[in-house]
Amino acid sequence: MAENSVELLKKGVKNPERAIRYVARKLGDRAIDFYGAAHQTFHRHPDQAELIHDFVNANDEFVLVVLDACRYDKFQSVIGDYLDGEVSAAWSPGSLTPEWGPKVWDQQYDLTYISSNPIIGNFEYAPRNNDFGYETFCAADHVSEFVDAYNFGWDEDDRTVRPEVMTDTALEVAARDSPTRMVVHYLQPHLPFVGENGFSMIPLEHKTDVDATELTGQERTQYLRETTEITVREKVEKGVTWQEELEYNISVTDNELRGYRPLLEQGLIEKADIERGYVGNLKLALSEVRRLARRLDCPVVVTSDHGELLGEWDRYEHPPIRHPTLRRVPWFRVDSIETDQMVNNHAPLEHQEKDIDDESVERRLESLGYV
Repeated sequence: MAENSVELLKKGVKNPERAIRYVARKLGDRAIDFYGAAHQTFHRHPDQAELIHDFVNANDEFVLVVLDACRYDKFQSVIGDYLDGEVSAAWSPGSLTPEWGPKVWDQQYDLTYISSNPIIGNFEYAPRNNDFGYETFCAADHVSEFVDAYNFGWDEDDRTVRPEVMTDTALEVAARDSPTRMVVHYLQPHLPFVGENGFSMIPLEHKTDVDATELTGQERTQYLRETTEITVREKVEKGVTWQEELEYNISVTDNELRGYRPLLEQGLIEKADIERGYVGNLKLALSEVRRLARRLDCPVVVTSDHGELLGEWDRYEHPPIRHPTLRRVPWFRVDSIETDQMVNNHAPLEHQEKDIDDESVERRLESLGYV
């Protein structure tokens, strides 16, 4: 904590205007935390971690679907178009994945965890900017099998693990002769928006005056090997992909120029575009959850690790604050009439060993600002 404070002080000295905004935001965070605590005291939503543990322990076979950054209200408004079932709200123990993971998966579980989020993986994750009450967390150490979809299923063009990859992988696991005990952690509706009404989260990619000079072949390899830091403009001009940022350990110095707020500030999108893009991502995920559920012969529940702020209290994404929109997540029991409608024709997935390259995963997390 002391080291983090020193780093924050150094950044404040270099950029006093950002320091002032940071202090104002922190004061606002306290008010939001109080509001969140009051909301939970009044509504008494059931504890999500307890619901998950009860569901896992009560069933010999099951599938728990986790939709990353899925808001309860948006889920409730569209789920009826995809699956029948019983939807209710639960209270997540975290406002972002690094806070949620260790609080939910805190025991040993006889199940297969398929993850598209590198925070939930075979990697000793150590929080950098926040104190969540732990030094390191490795989700793979808490389950009998971990399937690293974010390593083999990453789409370089879309900069995510697409939901169809997750569904196919889950069906391959379900095709085994052994009982199906599985968690499927989709990255959608989390950014980036790749569904209907999707758009790039980098402002420069919305403009036509960027001098794109993408490199190819040996020249490109040499550039990537010799580069340690780039700006967002250089990233767009050179066509540096997110995968290359990770592979060559390249940091983006002005990373704050990516995301909802800079797009809004530059007039490239409106608030309504954010909601449309978010819901489009959610619908894309739900179409794949439906494809999965209808080929399973076991109880299925859909939930989320946390929600997403789309402008509430002038906040976006999922910062470490206890806002009800971040903590209130769906708990949806898929009706049994939806399952076992179709034959699972996927070939069984071979057992996944826990042999992921820690260094490559750490670079990926660093690019996300998590280490």
